[in-house]
Amino acid sequence: SIFGLDAIAAHASGPSPLPSAPRGPRPAAKLAMTLRVAGVRWVLLGVACLSDAAARLPDYAHYRGSSPDEREALSGGGEVARWHAPCGPLEGRPRPGELTERPPTVTRLTLPAGGRFPPEGEAMWLGEDAAYFVMSGAVACEACQGRRTLATGDVFVSNARRPHGPFVAKHGAVVVAVTTSRFDYHTSSPPAPKIMWHMGQRAMQSPHWDPSGMFGLSDLCKRSGGVHQHNWPQMGRLPNVMAVSLNNDCFIPCHQHIGGALYVVVEGAFIVHGDGGWHNTTFHAGDLRWARGGFAYGPEYGGPAPRSRLNVIGMPGAVEPGRCHAHPVR
Repeated sequence: SIFGLDAIAAHASGPSPLPSAPRGPRPAAKLAMTLRVAGVRWVLLGVACLSDAAARLPDYAHYRGSSPDEREALSGGGEVARWHAPCGPLEGRPRPGELTERPPTVTRLTLPAGGRFPPEGEAMWLGEDAAYFVMSGAVACEACQGRRTLATGDVFVSNARRPHGPFVAKHGAVVVAVTTSRFDYHTSSPPAPKIMWHMGQRAMQSPHWDPSGMFGLSDLCKRSGGVHQHNWPQMGRLPNVMAVSLNNDCFIPCHQHIGGALYVVVEGAFIVHGDGGWHNTTFHAGDLRWARGGFAYGPEYGGPAPRSRLNVIGMPGAVEPGRCHAHPVR
């Protein structure tokens, strides 16, 4: 299931409010054909989340690319798909780490060739921080820390109230946006003068694939290319982001992320041991996975394709030997 319901009851308890109404005005774009999933999902998720900030959270949440909670057709072509935040939005002023503190909201923008978002063709701003991941294709962006093209695997992060975009697909593109609450944008009355828009924004492109520095890589893993990564450190509220390339026959040992982590699978398959029991869970390109801070899991394996590529929001993992049980991939 999308949010690991098979294990939520075993890891957390307590009531949860139904999803709150969107903050601020609805998007200016006219969206049609909204298909909503029945509220049963929220009843099931209720055992996992409390409205109190000190409540226990689920250990993990899964966002399957094939199973959004809502689909909305854009009037100009393309689609907006949404996955709800199972524990509700964070309240209060945006702060570092909020995108990984609890399971976020995920929004997928599918744009045809020449398609744009927002449809008005203007820069947009949100009342909260947002991270964007280009999953396929490429988009031109007029205001993404300046004018640039974002290609597959690139990441763009913007603080709250900083206008950015629009995204214009060159030959069709898929972009995933991650926020703490429902993705609602504004195109009027920018809260900051244009000369300040690039402040509080960051585009992360063209990673330098440095060796991971991990010890104990097998000869088979080394022959297949090993494990490589590139780290963009946290800057103010802009989160730490890691690009990871995990070749076939390689693994990352048992670990946890202080403050939580969000995995975005860009290429290939990625296998994680320990979500909901001593078994493996496979994620494919287009899937996302959130892990609670302090939750130890692993190993993580590259799938059968030549390599797995993913982006991770969160601080680098802390190895936790002995807290996980290896489950070899056959």
